[in-house]
Amino acid sequence: MKSDSPTLSLLPFQPVLSPALPLVLGNVDYRHFEAQLRRLDQLLRMSGVETSYVGQSVARYDQEFPAAKTHARQRDQQHSYRALRCNLLYEGCWARIIVG
Repeated sequence: MKSDSPTLSLLPFQPVLSPALPLVLGNVDYRHFEAQLRRLDQLLRMSGVETSYVGQSVARYDQEFPAAKTHARQRDQQHSYRALRCNLLYEGCWARIIVG
């Protein structure tokens, strides 16, 4: 998806490196949930949805705060990245509760 703004450029940042998830033997629910998280991560990265969402968020931020410093833009970009993932995870949990 192309952006309307020709000068839009996302600032590079490294997502927080978290330690490897501990292996919990015998817990099928945990393994299924971990597989779902990994699949969600894969879909977001491969589909370009995440990049598009964060790009649109940064463009909106630039319109609202044209004099914002680079650090503030990067903080907003990271917040958008986390917000997308948290909202998808939250909605997924509700879907599981409702559907069963």
